[in-house]
Amino acid sequence: MAFGHCAYQAFSKSPLFWNTAVAPVLFRIPILRELLLLFGARSVHSSVVSSLVAAGANVGIQPGGVPEQLQADHRREVAHFPPQLGFIRLAMKHGIPLLPAYIFGENQAYTTLGEVGRIFSQAVFRITGVPFVPVLGKWTLPWLVPRSGDIHIRWGQPVDVGPPNDNPTDAQVDQVFAAYVEALQAVFEAHKYDCLPADVAAKGLTISKRAGAHRSVSPRSRF
Repeated sequence: MAFGHCAYQAFSKSPLFWNTAVAPVLFRIPILRELLLLFGARSVHSSVVSSLVAAGANVGIQPGGVPEQLQADHRREVAHFPPQLGFIRLAMKHGIPLLPAYIFGENQAYTTLGEVGRIFSQAVFRITGVPFVPVLGKWTLPWLVPRSGDIHIRWGQPVDVGPPNDNPTDAQVDQVFAAYVEALQAVFEAHKYDCLPADVAAKGLTISKRAGAHRSVSPRSRF
């Protein structure tokens, strides 16, 4: 899916250009590494993203990271967020607004394998560090051909984070996060029935913020 996001950015007619931040492990894969760089992808490592933002670039971050990918489910929509909310702290550090976006139809591009698939994905990730998710596509083929359907990106309203703040308090971060979630939910509610299967849309969007690293059993994401 990271490759798909980058390709969309490269070939779409969107007036906004952004660098898609992806897992560093993807740059270890020959050919894929070159294609990702060609399409504007950059490592999601905090130092890389911070440098891009400081240079005035727009950066697209999937806050849920690898844990969200490993929990993918075609039957429901869940947005996962890391315990430290690094993407919000980064925006507050530079004083730049957050622009929430939701990708509709991504989870439905393949059929996921439920709890068995999630357990397998997490085991593979712990052993290899590669976020491999077993899925079935069109004609029940694994990975090769996605199921028929459209994928839509819908944008919300910018979320103001205030003036630059190198060291925001947890309360300040939580306040911005609450505003971000509200804006994200507004995007979802406005477009869910136009962009998702009716049964999935009816379940709404679940927001999940992971516990602190000392309690979490899921692979961590910096942002």
